[in-house]
Amino acid sequence: MAAFKIRPVLTIILIFLPALALAETVTLKSGKVIEGPIIEQTDQYIRLDTSLGPLYFERKFIKEITQDKAKETPGPDESLIAALEVGRDGAIEKTKELLEKAGELYPEDGNIKGALELIQEQEKGAITKEFVTALFGGSLAMMKEQYPEARDYFLKALSFKPDDPDISFNLALAYYNLKDYAKGIDCLKKIILINAFDADVYALLGSSYYDSKDFKLAKESLLVAKELFKKDKNEEGIHEINLMLTALSAQETSKPSL
Repeated sequence: MAAFKIRPVLTIILIFLPALALAETVTLKSGKVIEGPIIEQTDQYIRLDTSLGPLYFERKFIKEITQDKAKETPGPDESLIAALEVGRDGAIEKTKELLEKAGELYPEDGNIKGALELIQEQEKGAITKEFVTALFGGSLAMMKEQYPEARDYFLKALSFKPDDPDISFNLALAYYNLKDYAKGIDCLKKIILINAFDADVYALLGSSYYDSKDFKLAKESLLVAKELFKKDKNEEGIHEINLMLTALSAQETSKPSL
């Protein structure tokens, strides 16, 4: 039984490019309305990332620019947090009860499903209680942005199942938020040896390389992620990778010439 991933790739991208998470509504003097984040602006023009790709608009043709409020990534449901707090402390039966109630409210929530599946595996004797409580503790810490605690819990979980790719992914995400990019990259490389077709892994790898200032490897990883998202027909993933690639292009063009 694989561990469940705590955060979708979109959250990683919003951490990676916080300025691009803001949406803008641009109304032209002609009456046309365009929506998308501003990715470049000068006194003469702005550049929006739209559903049609990056588009330029001269300011003299713009009537109004309205900045929408940042769309926050929805936090975990309070009932899920409560369940994980109980699970972290070892009360598995109570955790199961809380998760089942949460599942009735949020039947499509992958984290709730994954947590319930872990308990079912533990009930069958396939995994230990200590392993489950370590995962619940790590998951809860990630949700609360307590990254040192998350790292420690996931390291403990990994000691039970060293080759579990999802635990390694969660650990890499904890390292990423701790800015310990080298260790996170090592975790992600380990996952790729097991499964070379996980778009989320390559997206996080690209982010880690970017923040490590290794823009060449960042671009290579992001392009792989984009192709994998295309195969999965994940339009949201493709869009976010395109934003990251735009940021990389800006870095490349801003390099001083020798």
